[in-house]
Amino acid sequence: MLLSRGRIVELKEFSSFSDAIKYVEDQLNGLEREAELVAGMLENIEEVSSSFEELSKELGGETHEAFYKATIDDITLYIEPSPVVLEEVIKKRAQELSSLIEIYRKIGEVLKKASQALGDGDVTITLAIEPNEAKVFMRLKR
Repeated sequence: MLLSRGRIVELKEFSSFSDAIKYVEDQLNGLEREAELVAGMLENIEEVSSSFEELSKELGGETHEAFYKATIDDITLYIEPSPVVLEEVIKKRAQELSSLIEIYRKIGEVLKKASQALGDGDVTITLAIEPNEAKVFMRLKR
């Protein structure tokens, strides 16, 4: 999945509710697994980051983003990043994952309710997923 600021990050089309629901459940499972990994990373880096900031304050030094930082073709490269910077990046991803998980849960609920009301056949479903919202388009085939 490609993340982008305020733009559609995923556009998928399905020919049945069951296919769409399965896809949403698979995505949700993957996001939840990633969220667990990110939570573990965050737990580890928070302790290091806190110690790093405390030591930096005691010594009166500055906190730098990294030993070396460069931007190459719109990609920022950090060599030996500050734990503080790494913690910020991990927290940001944790927030993104939380938002996406909530979006996929809501989509799943909507699809299940619509499936119960309309049945599984003769429908085209398009999901347009953005970082903070989703749109579900249903076109009935007649």
